[in-house]
Amino acid sequence: MISAVLGIVYTILILLFYGKTIFGAGTALSLIVGALAATFAAPHIVVVAIAAVFNTIAVISSSKTFALVAAILYCLGAILFIFFSIFILPSIVLCFIGYDRLNKAKKHELEEPKEK
Repeated sequence: MISAVLGIVYTILILLFYGKTIFGAGTALSLIVGALAATFAAPHIVVVAIAAVFNTIAVISSSKTFALVAAILYCLGAILFIFFSIFILPSIVLCFIGYDRLNKAKKHELEEPKEK
């Protein structure tokens, strides 16, 4: 759950940061530089936003598959824009921990003898 909250907050903050950079008032040069920076960061932003959605679905549905997909997408987002990888590192770690706990919980449910 903490990973989902961190992912959503990070996505909102990075969208606000790059939105202000592109649409903020300034000189033509700052507008061009901001648009160029946003272009380089766009794949990272999209992948992390999708990961936050999958992470939220994993929390709501307690699905280990969605948790694993979110963790992999967070890793891909870190690789796509290595400069901001330190900010999503906690989400990556917590997402893999959540996947492991969900995996252990599902295995425990399967191993329990069912009472009739």
